[in-house]
Amino acid sequence: MTRDRVLCLVWLILAVSCAGLSLKATAQPTSLAATDEGDAAAAGRGYLSQSLSALQWARRYADAAARSGRPAGFDVDRYRAELDTIAHGLERYLRPEGPSPGPLTPVEITGQFLLEGLRGRAPRPTGESQP
Repeated sequence: MTRDRVLCLVWLILAVSCAGLSLKATAQPTSLAATDEGDAAAAGRGYLSQSLSALQWARRYADAAARSGRPAGFDVDRYRAELDTIAHGLERYLRPEGPSPGPLTPVEITGQFLLEGLRGRAPRPTGESQP
């Protein structure tokens, strides 16, 4: 390191210590006050929404880490998969849109089906789908 960088680093550490700030990460204080049960549920949903946002940012950071070079001894793919699982479950809780999605069935719609539908006729059932 050059002398200027060392001096900048020492100055930064001194400024943080004089400001009385901690160098360790701490949880942010809660700011939503709940007075009754309805407000408590709304406050809880607010916190969970913030948590979902943080998980989405964590996913972006994990993608950036995977692109820039995989850290040795850390399974980035598993980490991203677990983030996706947790975020998907939390999003389904916060934004319920009906029953959980089932298995997808591939459907092929041919031009004949569309043409008959536009003319108001029911399509003829065929045994096999045509490419």
